[in-house]
Amino acid sequence: MEENVIYFKSPNSFTGEDILEINCHGGLAVIDKIYNKLRLTKLKPIISSTYSIIFNRDGYNELNSTVSKNNYSKVFLLVDENTEKHCLPNLDKKVDFSFQIIKIKSGEHYKNLDTCNEVWKFLNNNADRKSLLINLGGGVITDMGGFIASTFKRGIDFINIPTTLLSIVDASVGSKTGINFNSLKNQIGVFSDPILIIIDTEYLKTLDERNIKSGYGEIFKHSLICLLYTSPSPRD
Repeated sequence: MEENVIYFKSPNSFTGEDILEINCHGGLAVIDKIYNKLRLTKLKPIISSTYSIIFNRDGYNELNSTVSKNNYSKVFLLVDENTEKHCLPNLDKKVDFSFQIIKIKSGEHYKNLDTCNEVWKFLNNNADRKSLLINLGGGVITDMGGFIASTFKRGIDFINIPTTLLSIVDASVGSKTGINFNSLKNQIGVFSDPILIIIDTEYLKTLDERNIKSGYGEIFKHSLICLLYTSPSPRD
């Protein structure tokens, strides 16, 4: 076995003996390997009783259909300065509806009530119960955007479009929303389902090495947990 390579076998995405190889010391070049593997692989949608996770072009087709079908009064897009610059142009080419941008500052430091209050004020003057909020960003955007949507007028629809590897594999899924409070992480929040999650692998190309490694760490953690609960016990 090649040195410094972790081998992940993913029964949900690949079949037989297909293996995704991740070189631990490959740096930014590693994302090209993953991106090309995902780009050439037809990723099946993940359907649950409450919401669906749909990949790439199929996800945007579903998004366009959802917005048209639900006849929303207004659509709002929550971004920070990074996703506005690096991710918004990609999304803008793939949707066929108009939306109004809400921009907040990036970073965990701004995942708080003060930021929520500013967005709630904006929504109070521009939105109603038939509005939709789309969260385009990493974990801060999807956590806080989901919380803002779930509490504004007792809840409006929201959609997550995660743009970091960490938010793709963790933050945007599982219906977790919330903000930090008194320097403690995720102390205020609710469990609330998005109506849709879109995973677009194009956004992986916008990540720096730090964010790539952060996502790898979460994947590795989930892999270990999966092994813990699926491996046969010694008595078996």
